[in-house]
Amino acid sequence: MEYSDEQKKKALLLCIFLGWLGIHRFYLHKVGTGVLWACTMGLCFVGWLYDIYAIASGAMFRTTPHASNTKNLEQIYSSLKEGEGILFSTQGVFAENFCTVACTNERILFASKVSELNRIQHEMPIESITSISYKIINGSGAVMIWSYGALNQIDGVPYNDVDKFVGTVNGELLKVKNK
Repeated sequence: MEYSDEQKKKALLLCIFLGWLGIHRFYLHKVGTGVLWACTMGLCFVGWLYDIYAIASGAMFRTTPHASNTKNLEQIYSSLKEGEGILFSTQGVFAENFCTVACTNERILFASKVSELNRIQHEMPIESITSISYKIINGSGAVMIWSYGALNQIDGVPYNDVDKFVGTVNGELLKVKNK
């Protein structure tokens, strides 16, 4: 989940003053550990002190790549052509499968856990794309790509990635059209 700077500051203040009760964890939608903190006085104050550090440093808000995302990126890297490079990658849901979506200088690649063989689930050459747009719904994005007259929609794209992804694809589209 993405948090604004204002929400992070509020979480830090809640942690400093009421952290031993786990109030900051409830605020951050971590209800299970919020209850644990409330019942154990912030795990005997040690967890409370750690949370002050984790919130202040931003460590509590960082996310690590999902294991399947790492495997998906390996699939994408292994399928790159000579001279092709990944410009931007993100995650989303495509064709009802959670996948990693990467925009290269030549095409958009989709790799998912479903494709157990070391291959790409779907690819779209940049020159086949006629338009791309997006909409934000409940904090995540849906990216719509028209290619070969068909609509390809990627749902659940993290809010912070939507604009960057669409911008990267549009940049590559301009390069293709200006050749």
